[in-house]
Parts: sequence; structure tokens; C-alpha cells
Amino acid sequence: MQSTVAIYNTALARLGGHQLERVNSPDDDGTVPTLCRTLFPHVVDAALATFPWSFATRRASLAQKPDDGLDRPGYPLRYALPADCLYPLRLEGEIADHFPPSYILEGADLLTNVATPVLVYVARLRDPAYFAPLFADAVAWALAAELSTALVNDVRRQQLCMQKYELALHDARTVDARSQHPLKHP
Repeated sequence: MQSTVAIYNTALARLGGHQLERVNSPDDDGTVPTLCRTLFPHVVDAALATFPWSFATRRASLAQKPDDGLDRPGYPLRYALPADCLYPLRLEGEIADHFPPSYILEGADLLTNVATPVLVYVARLRDPAYFAPLFADAVAWALAAELSTALVNDVRRQQLCMQKYELALHDARTVDARSQHPLKHP
């Protein structure tokens, strides 16, 4: 099981930097913990947005919002997206490549003609305990890339870390996709 500090330390180790014992609170005023805390949510969201990760996929019945009086042909019902929704994948039971789409997004609202929608979505995660191990490794590479310019101003090292991130992300996607469709053995 990985922790936020473990991911910070992995990123810092990849830069040859010092290790953090812990990052207790927003009041920690050191440059390194502050940069890690600042960059981590951005890096995680960016990595989560690249694939419908099984560990981040959630389902939620949506709460209908009051009618705002606006006419939206084909999409008369308005629902609030879950607070942790990074991006929607589909409505449960929806046929792929449905045209017209069964919903559209408008701000933080999902508009549809479905009376009781259940949304399947990628959730915004902050606790690395929920990350797949290869995803956590990719996040550490992305964080190292960000830190390489913020801490040591080394563009070449940033490029190397970004290449490593892309490779690690590819491996994480492959394993995650394979786990969704396990091979059948005779």
C-alpha cells in the first residue's frame, strides 16, 4: 500500500533529492513539502483523466436539480454531478456510440431525458491507498517531472521523467485493461 509521502519520496529519489519523513499539514513551510503538496493533486487528476481506471470508477444515482425554466430540447432533466466526479464515462445501461448522446454536460450539471440515471464515472481520488501500484508509479514519475523544473530547473531531466511517466502510464493502462477482461484459460 502506497502513501502520499511514499509517492513524494519516490519522485524525489528519482531526482536524487532528499527524502521527507512526513508531510503533516498545510503549515509545513519547507519548499519541498509545499511543492509536493501543491503539485500532487494536479498530477493525479491529469493521470486519472487519461483512462477509465477500474480503481477510480464509481457509480452513483444522480440527484435531480430543480427546473431552471430553460428549454433544452432532448435533455429536459437536469442532475447534479457527484462531487468527486472527474469525468463521466456513461450512464448505466447506455449503448455505446448512442446517437444522439443520452446526456450532455453543462457546467456541473448532467442533462438527459433519462428519469433515474445512474452515472458511471472516474472519481477524483487523493488517497493513494486506492491507486493501483503501477498507476502510483506513473504518478511518481509525473511528480518528478514537475519537481525537476520547480526544484532544480533541469529541463532535460524533466523530459526524461516525462518519457518515463508515459511508459509507466502505458504499462498501468495495459494491466488495468487486462484486469477488466481477464484471459480465459482452457
